[in-house]
This record gives sequence, C-alpha cells and structure tokens, in this order.
Amino acid sequence: MTADETLYLSHLSEKANMHLGLEDYYNNLAGKLDDISKDLLRIAAYVYVADTSLSRGGEADVWGKSWQRKFLFAIPVLKPNIWNGPTVKRHLQSVLEFLTEDYFEFTFSQWQDPIRQTFLNLFKTANEGIGADSVVLFSGGLDSLYSAGLLTVGEKKRPLLISHLSTNKIVSRQRSIVQAIKDTCQSHTVWTFPHWAVRISRKGSEGKERTQRSRSFLYASLGVTAAHALKVSDVYLCDNGVVSMNLPPSAQTIGAMASKTTHPKFIQRYNALMKTLGLPEIKNTLFSFTKAEVVSGLRDIKLETLIPLTVSCARTHSMTKQQPHCGVCTQCLDRRLATVYANLESQDPPEKYLKDIFRHPIDGLFDRTHAENLIRHCIEIKNMTIEVFVENFPMIFDCVDLNGQDFEKFVQVIYELHQRYADQVLEAIKKKQNENFNEFMTGKISQNSILGLIGRQDHLKLPIVKVAYEIGTMFANRLPIIFQSKEPAKEKEVQDAAQALLSEFSQNIQREAPQVSFGIVSRRPDFSQDSTQLFIEMKLVKLKKDVSKIADEISADIKPYLNHSRGILFVIYDTDRNIADDEKFTEPFKTETNVFVKVIR
Repeated sequence: MTADETLYLSHLSEKANMHLGLEDYYNNLAGKLDDISKDLLRIAAYVYVADTSLSRGGEADVWGKSWQRKFLFAIPVLKPNIWNGPTVKRHLQSVLEFLTEDYFEFTFSQWQDPIRQTFLNLFKTANEGIGADSVVLFSGGLDSLYSAGLLTVGEKKRPLLISHLSTNKIVSRQRSIVQAIKDTCQSHTVWTFPHWAVRISRKGSEGKERTQRSRSFLYASLGVTAAHALKVSDVYLCDNGVVSMNLPPSAQTIGAMASKTTHPKFIQRYNALMKTLGLPEIKNTLFSFTKAEVVSGLRDIKLETLIPLTVSCARTHSMTKQQPHCGVCTQCLDRRLATVYANLESQDPPEKYLKDIFRHPIDGLFDRTHAENLIRHCIEIKNMTIEVFVENFPMIFDCVDLNGQDFEKFVQVIYELHQRYADQVLEAIKKKQNENFNEFMTGKISQNSILGLIGRQDHLKLPIVKVAYEIGTMFANRLPIIFQSKEPAKEKEVQDAAQALLSEFSQNIQREAPQVSFGIVSRRPDFSQDSTQLFIEMKLVKLKKDVSKIADEISADIKPYLNHSRGILFVIYDTDRNIADDEKFTEPFKTETNVFVKVIR
C-alpha cells in the first residue's frame, strides 16, 4: 500500500461500500451487546474489508515484494479511550500482524451509535438463542461439523452456531447442514441448533485480494461477542491440528502464504487481546486430530451421512451443486485422502469432484507441484526422528504458549500428530494404488494424476529441478521446430520464441524481471517464474567465438542471480554445433546447486 492510497469504508448512507449485517446480529442476541463488543465487531469488519480490497501484488509481483502491506486505520469507536490504550493497541496489532504478516497502525476517535435499523428477524422467535451454553464458529466444513457434533452428542452441550458469509452462495448449503444436524440428532437432544449467519463483505465488485488472511479475526470476534452477550464462556474455532500448524511441505510455502487461520500462536495472541478487553477466549479442541481422524470421528458419533453436505473446496466460486469440489486444491486433496483412509468414500464419492486426483490429470503446475510436495513431505516426516523434525520445522517454536506450557510435551504431541498424518496419507495412496492396479498397468490412468506422478517418481524430485527439466525439455522439443525454416539471426528472436512457449507452460512467467543488483551493477534475467523462483536465460551461439563469450556470461550471471532466486536455467541455442562437447561445456557449472544448462540444436 503506497502512501497516497486512501480507502474510505462505510456501511451507512447511500455511499456505503460494504455489507455489515450487524444490526440483525445485535437484535438476535439474547443478551445486551456492550459497547466494547460493538467496537470489536466494527474494527474486525473494517480490517477484513480493507484486507480484501487491497492487492498483495498478484501474479505481476514476481517474488512477493508487495505481499506485505502497511495499513493505517482511522476508525470511530464507542470507547476510544480503551482502544487507544497502549496495551490494547499492542495486542490488537500483534495478533493481526502475525495472522496476516501485514503492518498495522490504528487511531481511534469518538463515534455515536446511530439509531438501529428496523428489526429484521433471522429466526422464528427473537429468543431462540437463549439456553446456549457454548458457541461454535461454523463454516459448514468437516471440522466445524465434527466440532458441533462432538459437543452435542459427546458432551451434551447446547452450541449456538455462528457463520460468517462473504457471499450469499453458501447460505443455503450451511442451512441444509444445520437442518440435517437437527434431524440426525433429534433422538439424542432437544437442542434446536440455532444458527446465526452474518453477512460482512465488500459491496459491488469482487475484492482484489482473495487470500483473506484476516478473516479468522473477524470470525472469532463474531463468536466471542455473542458468547459475551449470552454470558457463556466456551467459544470454539476448530480445525484439525495439521491444518492449524500448516507446516510447509516445501520451501516455496513461506510467510503468510502459509495460512494461520487457527494457528496456536494466533489463538494465543487473540486470547491475550480478549483477556485485556474482558471478553471470552477461543479454543481449538481438534488440535490433536488429523483430518482422517475427524472424518472417522463423524462416523463414531453417527454423523457420517452428513459428510456429503459439507464442502471443503477453496474454489467454491467456480463449482456446481453436482460437483462442489474442484478436486485439486489443497483442501480437496486433504479431504479425499482423509475419506479414503477412513473407508468413507461412499459418503464422499469421486463423482462429487470435478477431478479425481487419483485417476485424472492435475493440469495446473501449482496444483501438481503441491501434490508432489505433499507426498514427499509425508515420506520425509515418516522417516524423521523427533530431533530431526524439530530441526526441519523450527516454526513449531511459534506454537509454544508462553504462559508456562511444557515445551517438550507439546513438541511430542505435534510430532506424533504429523507422524500419524504421514502414515494416513501414504496408506490412502497405497489403497488407491491397489484398487486401480489393473488400469494403471494398462495405461488407463493419467500420467499426471497422483498415481501417475508416483509411477514416474516425480514426488522424489525437488520442485525446482523438475520445473527446470520440464522447461528445458519443452525448449529442446519445440525451438528447433520454430526455427526449422529460418535460423534466428539475433538472440532476441530466440527470446521472443521462448516467451511464446513459456506463456503456454505457465501464466506466472515474467520477462526481463526482476531487476537484481550485485555491487554497482544491475541486471535482469530474460524470464522468471514466480511460483518456483526460477530464472531463465536464453543464449544464442552463431559462431565458434561465441562459445567462450557465452561461458563467461553464464559464469558472471550465476552468483548475482542465485542471490535472488532458487535456481537458474541457461538455455543455449547452438545453430551450427559450435559447442563440440556438451558435457565438457556444462561440466564447470554443475558444481553450483540449482544451476541448469541446456544446449539445444
């Protein structure tokens, strides 16, 4: 965010540019919503809408330089003296900065609460919420379903379900699940499962930023303010522990790109703010579960028939009622592996997915790379001792509760959780291999499906090596065809042809970017791919004397480029076999890690 970008947010008057469905929320609370709670909800809503309104850079931002943004909020509130207090401000900034990896500053001024709008009843009676002894943040996915079911069936609690709606598309799905819970649990409880769905979003065009890292702050705030008004203390924001920890399967998943929605440190920092404000704290009771254990748990409490009603896909905006899951995003991948392992594929059939990851091609490079990374990740974890596990994932230190938690015991829990997860993922894949053995052997399974990738052992290759190999092979196969009638006269002709080929290979290719500095000299690679941080340099050899010149150029490029990338691919188009011995020419560069040289004729 540059200094001259000013965004005015309002949910009032004709100039309103955001949906803030809090009037209905206020009116449907059985208890009085105090001023601090109202302020918290408005602050959380403004942060969320601002988050979705300002881009982190998008695909044009090659190395994520614009990923971290700086927000300076000026918000009118009912209790400015409290919100401007140094302790409250510090806790507010701390939790948001950890959650989003953005930078936040706040200034709060006095605000007068306008006269409330006409009562719009979301429920059959205004007192439907009375009698709740807990609050569950309910997304309509597998984990929140199990959380609600476990509390009701296992602990005989009476949870109020609260959902945040960013669009109207998911309202009917969530209501269907809630009705199904009521129908299924009616023999166990008389509880009616009141469900409050609150619409908070931008108005008009779709947000520029879809990562929505601040959403869980808003989501949690809806829960704690309702609980405070209803005078209950238990607020549940639940995810399985593997998702909560979100350990990176590869070095490419870094920073806030690894979601922290229910990360232990987020919960700890959020609760520190709530304690300061005198509001209830949130808890995640599924932290010791894997996704497969959540699915198996639904069977144990007789709610497995509700699995088809839940949706886990991150790309619901493009899915249909018949196929609500894309099948290839990270959430779909976790869900499929979990239901296969738990022997509940009958409740989650592949027909409900746009793509069956075990049989169909995973076309997108990002999705395919993630699948390979996950399999390799699980194999590596399965073979790690606890000491190696801690060494490889130092970010687990972020999870330690600073209020006296036993660190060794906590690390043991995390280690055993991920050991079970790795076993379950690999066992699910093994099961599908056995089921599809005959079709795999007769070539009826796509080579770019999970089973096909494993057959080629792609999961054992480092991503940067694999991408460099694929791009180099593509150039070797297609550049000679492009120039078969007329050899290139200048290097720019080779670069132009390469750009056309690369645009087919990936959308995340930039030409002559980024600019890198080394000493007093600046330079730009011919191409860069942001998803793998691979630089690509095209060279043309027309004459014998060009060979030594090209070798010198490669040597000069390696150090400055490796300082700003994860690897470099040098593609040398040798028109007349001026390089007599390819091995001898490339040998000096093989000592460098992730430097690849491809000679093409």
